[in-house]
Amino acid sequence: MRTGVSRRIPRWVKLAYTVFVAILVPWYWVTYTPWNFLYFCDIALLVTGVAIWIESPLLVSTCCAGSWRACT
Repeated sequence: MRTGVSRRIPRWVKLAYTVFVAILVPWYWVTYTPWNFLYFCDIALLVTGVAIWIESPLLVSTCCAGSWRACT
C-alpha cells in the first residue's frame, strides 16, 4: 500500500516546457548572440528543463533561487 504523495510531473508539462525552450533558444541565439547564455537566468532556463525531465526538486529550487537573486 502506498501512502506517499506522487510528485510526478505530467508529461504534457514536460513537453510544453521543452517546446518553449526549443523555440526560445534559437530565437535568443539569433537576437542576442550566444553570449547571452552566460547569464545566470539563461543558464537556469536550460537547467530547469533538465530538472523537469529528471524530476529533481533540488535542481528546480536551485535554479529558481539562483536566477531570482542574480538577475534582479
